[in-house]
Amino acid sequence: MDHDPREEELDSLRLALATFALRLDAFEARLKVQGGPTNTDAAASKTSGHIDASSDLSGQPQRKLTCR
Repeated sequence: MDHDPREEELDSLRLALATFALRLDAFEARLKVQGGPTNTDAAASKTSGHIDASSDLSGQPQRKLTCR
């Protein structure tokens, strides 16, 4: 049996990516339940020309940022 270290590394990277995707989905689901911003909210604000950062997870108001 010949083990190619590149194949082992590729398998490790695939596992890491799959794990990250699952954790991100769980995180965004928690935000959605709590009423916080999600990735789709950020994408929508980017297309509108400004980023609404008026609230974060701590509940503290933040200043609004605009793209020029």
